[in-house]
Amino acid sequence: MNKLFLLGLLILPACSKDEPNTDSSDSATTELAPQGRIGGFVTDQHGTAIEGVAVSVQGTSTTTNTDGSYLLLEVEPGADLVVEFNKRGYATNYKVTTLLNWETVATSASLLEIDGSETFASDVAGSFIIEETTLNFQPDSFIDKSSGERYEGNVTLESTHVNPSTSEIAGAPRDLSAISDSDDSQLVSYGMVNVGLFGEDGQELSIDNSLPATLNIPIANGDLPENLRMSDGADQKTWSYDPTQGKWLEESSGTVNQIGDELYFTFEAPHFSWWNCDQGFVPSCASGRVIDFSGFPIRGADVTCAGGQTTSTAVTDENGDYVCSIMVGDTVDITGQTFVAQRSWEKTRDDVYMDSEGSSAAECEPIEDIQIDVCRIAGSINVQNYDAVADINNPASINSDTLTALFWDPPGDISYCSNPLDDLQAGQCWSGTNDEIVSMFPESAFPGIPQTARSAGGWVEVSTSRNDYRMNRSYESGLPFYLWDAHEVSGDEVITTRPEFDEGQTLGLEAEGDFASYFGPWVNSAFTTIPNQLSLEDPFLESNGTGLSVNYGNTGDDFVFFSAMVSDQQVLCKFEDNGRFNVPTSALSQLTPGWGGAAVYNLSLVLQEGPDGLPIYAQVHSGHTVPFLVE
Repeated sequence: MNKLFLLGLLILPACSKDEPNTDSSDSATTELAPQGRIGGFVTDQHGTAIEGVAVSVQGTSTTTNTDGSYLLLEVEPGADLVVEFNKRGYATNYKVTTLLNWETVATSASLLEIDGSETFASDVAGSFIIEETTLNFQPDSFIDKSSGERYEGNVTLESTHVNPSTSEIAGAPRDLSAISDSDDSQLVSYGMVNVGLFGEDGQELSIDNSLPATLNIPIANGDLPENLRMSDGADQKTWSYDPTQGKWLEESSGTVNQIGDELYFTFEAPHFSWWNCDQGFVPSCASGRVIDFSGFPIRGADVTCAGGQTTSTAVTDENGDYVCSIMVGDTVDITGQTFVAQRSWEKTRDDVYMDSEGSSAAECEPIEDIQIDVCRIAGSINVQNYDAVADINNPASINSDTLTALFWDPPGDISYCSNPLDDLQAGQCWSGTNDEIVSMFPESAFPGIPQTARSAGGWVEVSTSRNDYRMNRSYESGLPFYLWDAHEVSGDEVITTRPEFDEGQTLGLEAEGDFASYFGPWVNSAFTTIPNQLSLEDPFLESNGTGLSVNYGNTGDDFVFFSAMVSDQQVLCKFEDNGRFNVPTSALSQLTPGWGGAAVYNLSLVLQEGPDGLPIYAQVHSGHTVPFLVE
């Protein structure tokens, strides 16, 4: 399969094998409901993968694998989706994300091991100290969450405290967006606590809100400026995390008390989830873009803006843009993350100071692009605009235009998306066997064909202003690909029907979509433009063991390519586009004597947005092929 594709790219369009369509029956357009995927990794605070974490959103759930990875399928796209991460023995965590149509959004999480646990009878008042957090419960105050009935029996308490000035903050709901009675919509945290209550059968418990528990938790000022620091005796608001909205809700208030050199916060909790000692503020914002190594915007990247004990999160839109809430005067680490090839890829801009210039509620502080070094290229549309001389006794050129398409899972590793032709210098040639040339191109890389080929639906259509060329899905070794049917047999006659492309034409693209391969319907009215078509001056070329002088017309680009093949030997060269070049003897010396073919062509190679928002190659060869004799 690799060889089939590569020959079409590097050598002659006539060398590509035309395969009959085997799937024309499913060429009718099927309407697909937009879907999305959420994937990522779950680790502990030390970065160790956690297996068996329950991950859920919108009623869809899964569990993490041995490497901590998970993938939620068939999730309905939308904004502010709350993803829950839950495993007994760890504090439950939540991430808020936005899912675009046909996108895989990165949503990874860190879980904190509980600080400790206590078991006690439900009908007895209990007071417990777990890692400096004091928890006081009233008797007969416990409710079975599933039934809503009062619970009687032993209660297991699990408590986890978070100092937000440390790395522990990663194990709590990090987006400190809030719903407040005032205009404050972002929080500065001084301390958090998560409390889990469980019955004898492991069922989740809550408490009667008329019989609240009293908590006393450690708090810390960290490196906050003087005007934001807590002090002994101060009244301060309490906030609880609402998993349905993915925001912190203003509840009531508590009191700051100092014991020795340490500060504590005492408050009543009428229910349990995460509780937070905070100050609210009216935020400003920071905005920027997340891109991949090719400069292509990353949709659905998870962005975390972490400052001095305040954090906000965002998800990039279709253009790779994000906006996150920040506090003017804060120093912020901004991290972008994406999920590709079952791996998380991220990049952080450290210590970005948020000054007051260019940053306000109406105008965000601009942040330099975050480039994540990840390969996300997921396909290629290949157009070959060639005239060809098939018979030296009849030098008239015939149309040999061809058309193919292929889509694959993003490989992730940059080396798999590097184009080796970029490394070919002007005046340089590669030569060797077909297999040797193929080996220069990494497995699963453009222009090879990976073993994870994906379907874009029953058909892919390329359009010019005159004609539409619909390629019905075919299969090679069980893998879907798209190839224009060039041959039709009528009796003893083989009729060749080629596409008709011309230089300067703008090509449009459309695909049916196939959710099983995670592609939605796709339309791009200006996918690529056919470059100058080169034309060889001689009806055939020959080499007698010395260098080969080649003259051609219709110059106009920076570089041109020359390719030749005889038997299983190939030559590929790159030259400056000035109307003539000399192929060196060293490049031709390995060619087997006999007849083959040679071509000169321009190559247009650009990235365009593919069916699921990932970049794919639009590559167009535009040139001329003639017979080639090696003596």
